[in-house]
Amino acid sequence: FRPVKRDIALQFLKSVCKKENTECKPDHLKLVYDKKHGDLRACLTTLQSVNYMSSNNALTMEALCDYLQIVPETLWTNILTFQSYKDCSVLASDLYNEGRPIRSLLMSLTDWSLQHCTNEQLYTLSSLVSRMEIQMTVCEKPLLLLLEIVVMVWRTCACD
Repeated sequence: FRPVKRDIALQFLKSVCKKENTECKPDHLKLVYDKKHGDLRACLTTLQSVNYMSSNNALTMEALCDYLQIVPETLWTNILTFQSYKDCSVLASDLYNEGRPIRSLLMSLTDWSLQHCTNEQLYTLSSLVSRMEIQMTVCEKPLLLLLEIVVMVWRTCACD
């Protein structure tokens, strides 16, 4: 099947949210539509699942990002302000405790680095991502892997 046109799908999703007495902003619906590639059934399932997990019949961006495993854009930029290895360690622990999937972190790192890094930094980070993807398949300690990723970004981009 071809995806439903965006404007039609968004109108439909808005009406479903209204009938379900669920508050949802247009940006939230656009995010769901885009992440589900126009698959209306997948959009409905996402909205239903996030609404079920929500306690106040309002779909928040935070809840949608958690459900869709979207890493906040500010994550990598914040690393640039770190002053020490300890800051990196705290962030890695937080990411681990939040249950952030390593693969989605690596994908978001790739997107971020394409927009914010010099060619030299980009080369270093792309080799890091390749190495991490190999290590993910045999990693028994994901927290250490997360820490290595955070430290590499910090050293590569913030400590120049």
